[in-house]
Amino acid sequence: DRRTFVLWDVIMAEFIPGSVTELHNPELPPLRGDSFDLGEAIRRSTPFEDAVQSPGYTSEETRVLKIISRKNGEINKLSLTEAKQLLKELGLNQRGIVHVLRKRLKCHYSAQLLKQEQSFGTDVSNLIERPQYRYLCVIDFEATCEKGAGFDEYPHEIIEFPMLLIDCETKQVVDEFREYCKPTRNPKLTAYCTELTGIRQTTVNRADSFTEVLKHAESWLREKALLTKRTRQFLIVTDGPWDISKFLYLQCRTSKIEIPRYAKEWLDIRKAFSNFYSISRPKLSIMLDRLGLKFDGRPHSGLDDSRNISNIVQTMLIDGYVPKINMYID
Repeated sequence: DRRTFVLWDVIMAEFIPGSVTELHNPELPPLRGDSFDLGEAIRRSTPFEDAVQSPGYTSEETRVLKIISRKNGEINKLSLTEAKQLLKELGLNQRGIVHVLRKRLKCHYSAQLLKQEQSFGTDVSNLIERPQYRYLCVIDFEATCEKGAGFDEYPHEIIEFPMLLIDCETKQVVDEFREYCKPTRNPKLTAYCTELTGIRQTTVNRADSFTEVLKHAESWLREKALLTKRTRQFLIVTDGPWDISKFLYLQCRTSKIEIPRYAKEWLDIRKAFSNFYSISRPKLSIMLDRLGLKFDGRPHSGLDDSRNISNIVQTMLIDGYVPKINMYID
C-alpha cells in the first residue's frame, strides 16, 4: 500500500520531493507527477523510532526496519574508496559515484536481511516492493524540428518510433522495435533535423504514417501477449516527460486519434533516477556518467537513445530499483 511505499522510500533515503507540474502551453495536457511533501522532513529530522511507530506495523516489522536504518547510517559514512572495496568483496558492480555506490550497498544489505528474515519465518511481505509490471517498454521518439523553434512555433511530428522491451525479472532487453514515420504537416525535413537526427528525407518518404506505425507497434506488443483491449503487461519508460506529454500527445492530435490509454501513465526515468540515487536534475549524459557508463551510438538517434536509456534502467534494476508509475496525463 501507499504507506509502505512511502516509508520504504524514507528508509532507503531515496526520496526527493516532487511537485505537480503544469505545462503552460495550452495545446498540451495537464501533466501530473507523484509528490509527497512530508518525506524529506521525515528523512532529515524525524527520529527513525518515531517514524516507524505507525499503526499497521508489527513489532517484528519495526525491528527489521530499525536494523535496515542502522545499516544505512553506516553506509552513508563510507567514502568512495571504502564503498568500492566493500562492493568488490561482495562481487558487485563498483562503477559509479559515491551516491550510487552507497545506494547499491543499501539495497543489497536490505535485500539480504529480508531474505534472511523470511528464512527464519518472519513475515516481511509488507516491507517488500514489487514491480507493477513485469515488462518495461523504453521509448525515445525523434520528431521534425527547426533550429531554435519551440513547441509553440513549430508543429513537431514523430518521425522515428523505437521501443525496447526489458524483462524486470531477468533485467535484460528481450526485443527491439523501430519504424520511421512519414510527416504530413511538414513533409520535407529541415536541414537541421537531418543533421541532428541522422534521418534522411528518402527514409521518411518511404515510411508509413504515424497512425499505421502505431498500429504496427501495438501488433508487436500483442504478439508478445503484452497488450489486449482491456489490459497491458508493460509500463512505458521515457527520459523525461516530453516524449509522452508533448510529442505523442501533439502527434495524436495531428493524426486525429485518441492518445492510447496505456500511454497516459508512465515512468520518467530522470525522476526515478533522481529519487533513487539522491542525485538532482539528471539528464541522459549525466545519468550515464554517474553510473560509470558511456554513451554508445549516435545521440538523437531514437533507437540509440533508447538503448542507452535501457542501459540506465538495467543498472537501476540490478541495483535494487523497483519500477513504478510516476507520471500521468489526463
